[in-house]
Amino acid sequence: MVNWAYGTPDGDSWTDYGNYREINNSGSDVKPRMGKDQISWPSSAFEEKGLFYQGLTDKELPFKIVIDYTLDGKPIKPEQLAGKNGNLKVNIHLENLSKQKFMLSYQGQQGKQLSAEETLYTPFMFQVSTTIPAGKWKNIKTPGASQVVVGDQIQVAWMVFPFPKEEISLEMQGNNIELNPIEIAALPTVLPLPSLDMDSELNQLIVGLGQLESSLNKMGSAAQEIQRNQEKIADGCSQVAAGLGELEEGVKGAYEGSGQLAGGLEQLRQQLAASNEQLTQQLTELLAQQTQQTQELITQLYQLKQSIPSPQENPENYEAHVRIDALIKNLENPNNVPSLPSLPSQENDPLALLTDAVNMLNSGLGEIHQGTQRLAQETPSLSSGMKELAKGQGQLADGLLKAADGISTTKKESGGQFNELKRGQAVTDKLEILADDYKSFMDNTNNSNSQVQFLLRTEGIEITEPAAESAPEPTKNTPWQSIKNFFKNLFS
Repeated sequence: MVNWAYGTPDGDSWTDYGNYREINNSGSDVKPRMGKDQISWPSSAFEEKGLFYQGLTDKELPFKIVIDYTLDGKPIKPEQLAGKNGNLKVNIHLENLSKQKFMLSYQGQQGKQLSAEETLYTPFMFQVSTTIPAGKWKNIKTPGASQVVVGDQIQVAWMVFPFPKEEISLEMQGNNIELNPIEIAALPTVLPLPSLDMDSELNQLIVGLGQLESSLNKMGSAAQEIQRNQEKIADGCSQVAAGLGELEEGVKGAYEGSGQLAGGLEQLRQQLAASNEQLTQQLTELLAQQTQQTQELITQLYQLKQSIPSPQENPENYEAHVRIDALIKNLENPNNVPSLPSLPSQENDPLALLTDAVNMLNSGLGEIHQGTQRLAQETPSLSSGMKELAKGQGQLADGLLKAADGISTTKKESGGQFNELKRGQAVTDKLEILADDYKSFMDNTNNSNSQVQFLLRTEGIEITEPAAESAPEPTKNTPWQSIKNFFKNLFS
């Protein structure tokens, strides 16, 4: 690994912490003083742009990078690719190894304190980039990458956050294959996320859902009570229908009976009228006979009186004459003449009045019979309609209660989502702390004022051509010199 220290040290030396097995100053011949888990550099080792030094360590990196190559679908080693033809695919596998477990506490719905054990990784952002000669390759596929064309070069770059794994692929087709180096930079940072301030709104939503659930439950219970009452009314209507049927039969019998009674009374009245007429005729005849007999008797009495000497002639006949006169007077008295009995008039005839009353009763019973008949016919329909209404009310009650259940589920899910949101925020906060606290790869505790960045670079794949004897070999930088130049160019 390469370290870069810059600035002006306080005092005569500067100390870096970490367990190195070998140190190489990349800028001068100044040597550090190595101790246990630390090295000290004299202030004179710092150049204008800082101190660059290479350190070898056995400490395992917090991530793992594996790059594999396939040509026309077959695996191939990178050193065998130079000069080949075909469809090349490069897969870069990134794996974060900084696995740790934490117990996170956060405030859930309605202020409830919650905790959860989370497996987290120190977040690393990987920037992977390379350049591709535009005229040399075709059918270039770089999923998830950004591409910028600069001259005849295509600059390709990926930005990924393996948590814990991520894969990058580059696929293209070409002849006489050569590849530029692939550069990978990794630094601890968190993917920027928009801040969410929804606590109040979500709590209000959940409270509102609770109130809506309660209202729907009450409405559902009330609808069920209405349904039960409607069913009772329907049952009552059925009983009323049965009773009305019996009443209708009874009224029908009374109506028919009163009609028969009115007919019988009318027949009786007519028979009585005929009998009265016949009796009157007979009495008239009898009275006429009696009157005639009375006149004959009066005549005989007059004759008898004349046959008896008068009292002047014979005083002994006085009493006889008196009695005969009394009988004649009595027989001739109109008050003693029998008369026909008077028959009642139509207005005063009890039988006629009774007949009229029964006829009125029959008429009234007829109207009652028609009414009860209609009511008896319509009441079953009323019962049936009430049952259908109760059925619809039951469906309404079921719908309201199901809606309440749905709201309850939504409320629970909203509460769970709110808790998940807060848990996610707690995870994000912890990841930010992990990224901010990751200051040094070698000693993260003591190197608290450091910044760390991992840089990796693959060897380019070039077609090797024999050099002419007279031509001097070009000077190539060592990998460490390339990294040093990278740092210098990065911060110059």
